[in-house]
Amino acid sequence: MIYSGMGRDGLIPVRRIQEEGMELIDRLKKYAEQFKRMKVLVVGDLILDEYIWGKATRISPEAPVPVVLVDRVTCFPGGAFNVAVNIIRMGGRAMLSGVVGDDESKKKMFEFAREYGLNPELFVVDPKRPTTRKVRVIARSQHVVRIDFEMTDDIDEELSKEWLGIIKSTLRTHKPAVLVIEDYEKGLLNSRTIPSLLEFARELGIPVIVDPKFANFMLYSEVDVIKCNVRELNAQFAGREARDEVELRERIISLYDRLKPRWLIVTAGGEGAYICYNNGAGLCVERYIARSIEVIDVTGAGDTFVSMIALMYGCGASIGDAVHVANVAASLTCEHLGPYAPDTENVIQACTDLLND
Repeated sequence: MIYSGMGRDGLIPVRRIQEEGMELIDRLKKYAEQFKRMKVLVVGDLILDEYIWGKATRISPEAPVPVVLVDRVTCFPGGAFNVAVNIIRMGGRAMLSGVVGDDESKKKMFEFAREYGLNPELFVVDPKRPTTRKVRVIARSQHVVRIDFEMTDDIDEELSKEWLGIIKSTLRTHKPAVLVIEDYEKGLLNSRTIPSLLEFARELGIPVIVDPKFANFMLYSEVDVIKCNVRELNAQFAGREARDEVELRERIISLYDRLKPRWLIVTAGGEGAYICYNNGAGLCVERYIARSIEVIDVTGAGDTFVSMIALMYGCGASIGDAVHVANVAASLTCEHLGPYAPDTENVIQACTDLLND
C-alpha cells in the first residue's frame, strides 16, 4: 500500500491502475459487452454548448479586449444531454429527459435528440424560459469569453407535475439499470422535484447516481453514488480550500456522514479522484491516481466520468474498477478541445497502454 498525506491519522491510501494488471482489461471487455444491453435514464438540465471559432489579431479601439474574426460556429449537446451522448458512445442505451425553452435552441436540441436516437417526447417545453445555452468564443485555441443564456428560477408547479409524470412513466415502462441525475442548478431540479425522483427510483429498486452542483447537495441523501468535484465539496464548507490532505479527508468523511450514499466520489482533476465508502470494517477514503496527460480542455470531462461510473455501477463493477476506468475515460476527453465523448475501444486502449508502460 502507498500512502500520501500530512500525518499518520490523515493518510489516504493511493491506488494506481497499474496495480490491477491486465486482468482489468479482461474485466473491462466483459463490462463493455454488458453496456450494450444496459438502459440508463439521464434526467436533468439540458444545455446547448455553442462555440464561436475565430482569430484574434488586434485589440479593439473601443476597449482593451481582442477583436475576434469569426471562422465558424459549431454546436454540441451539453449538460445532462452530454452525459447521455457519452453513454451512447460507450455502447449503452441512454434515455434522456429535461426541460427546454420554446426557441431556436430547442429546435437544435430536438435535432440532436433524433441524431443520437433519443426520444424528444421526454423533453418538456417551458415557453417562459430560454433553452440554456453557453456560448464560448475561441481564438487561436484560447478560450476568450463565455456568454450564458439561461433562467435559473424553479420551473412552475404545473410543469413540474408534467415532467415528473413523464419520469415516473419512463421508469416503470423501461426499468432502466440506473437513473442518473445531472443537476446544474438551472431550476428543473429543486426541493419539489428531487424528493419525488428519489422516491420513484426507490419504489422500483433503481440505483441512483447524482452529479450535483452546490445548492441542492443536502437533498440527495442515501442515494447510491454522489459524484462531485473538489470545488463543489469545498462549497459545503464555506468555500474555503482544505489546508492539507488531512482536512480534505475529514471533509470527505463529513459529507459522507451527512448524505450516506453507498459511494461518494470527489474528482480532483490531475490529482485523480477520491472515494469514500464503507468497506465492511468502517469508512474508507482512497485516492485513485489520474492518467498523466497534457490537458487541452476540461469541458465535458465530468460528464464523461459520471457516464462511465453509471455504466460500471449498472453492471456490478467494483468501486475500484469503476473509478480507475472513469479516470481514464475523463482524461481522454481532456485531450480534446471542446466536447469529446470517447468510445469503449478508446478507453480499453488507453487502459492497456497505461498497464503496458
